Amino acid sequence: MEARAPLIGELVLLRDLITRPEINGARGKVLSFDEQSGRYVVRLQPGAEHIALRAANLQVACAGQQSFEMQSRVKVHGLMGRADLNGKCGLVAFWDEGKRRYGVQIDGVIAPILLRAANLEVEDLGKRQAKWEPEWRSREIEAHIEAEEKAYLEQLAKKDASMGSMFGNGIDQQH
Repeated sequence: MEARAPLIGELVLLRDLITRPEINGARGKVLSFDEQSGRYVVRLQPGAEHIALRAANLQVACAGQQSFEMQSRVKVHGLMGRADLNGKCGLVAFWDEGKRRYGVQIDGVIAPILLRAANLEVEDLGKRQAKWEPEWRSREIEAHIEAEEKAYLEQLAKKDASMGSMFGNGIDQQH
């Protein structure tokens, strides 16, 4: 089986995925090979998700090559041509397989910038989360929104009532 499935045990990078492009560039470990489907079973890292992929969608990761999860926070370093970006932080938006670079949405910059993994490091967030997740409204904000909505609806009801009295208690009375 080893001759037919040489990637078992290897750390790999996922690439050229069409149905799940958000995980292109992700790192995983090849656990096994399913001869019936002709696909490798890969455990994504970090995490425990298992996914079956063709060999064409796997690239053996070079030793020491860093990979980043999509939507993870990173910090830029070591740029010479764009030294103004060194120390800036952003969000990993996509992986460009052709250019072998991550598209990073730098905070305060409109367009994503293509950067090599060697010029990125995981942002030290302390207590903040490394992967962006939406924040839900607090109870106070929900109460404020409800109060504003109620006041608006009452205001509309008063306008409707005054319009009805201007036109003889409403149009519906004409039968």
